Amino acid sequence: MKNKFLITVIVPIAIMSVAGAVIFGLGAASYNFDREMTDEKKHPGSALFIPVDYDKTDLELFADYFCPNNNLSENDTGVFMTCLHPDNKNGIIFELPSPSYKLELCKGTYGCIAPYVWAPQIPSNLVSEEQEQEVVNKVLQLPEAEDWPSEPELDNFLIMSSEDDWHASVQFFIDGVKMPQHNKCEYYDSATVDLETLEILNGFRYFDDFEYCENQ
Repeated sequence: MKNKFLITVIVPIAIMSVAGAVIFGLGAASYNFDREMTDEKKHPGSALFIPVDYDKTDLELFADYFCPNNNLSENDTGVFMTCLHPDNKNGIIFELPSPSYKLELCKGTYGCIAPYVWAPQIPSNLVSEEQEQEVVNKVLQLPEAEDWPSEPELDNFLIMSSEDDWHASVQFFIDGVKMPQHNKCEYYDSATVDLETLEILNGFRYFDDFEYCENQ
């Protein structure tokens, strides 16, 4: 499965706010991107504590808490919230639309902390293949990648939204070695990138004690 973009499901996380004691979750969304198959979107969403019989005031209140600079809209398919990009964001390289979320009833596999979720809407064509490759090249320039003992293989490219930001988690598979204190002959590492500025948000781990697999 190393050359395909895989689905990662992120279970909503409960967070208690000190100001207002509002329970909500900050989640992310991903889509399965196989070059030879139809794109399929998955969005486990971000939990939002709204009563089942909510009114417009409830909706606006919790939309503002999740994303202060938002635009609420409604059509025949449901209620949507667009988290607008700030006007003062600098260093933009990829001009991407503001992230959008749909209000949905929570159907979590492991249960729900709230009746509703803001389900991120991830366009399958948010970035082009050329832009994806530019992101991949960016993370491979990190110093930690220079210490990998074999050529990395791209394992997945996961696009996520969080409030008004777009991120990508870029994961690689390193053949022939295993992680320290692990028995399986496999090594994976990933970096997180801001998809608009290409700023590295989280880099690779740094290991200098790779263990080669016995059959190598």
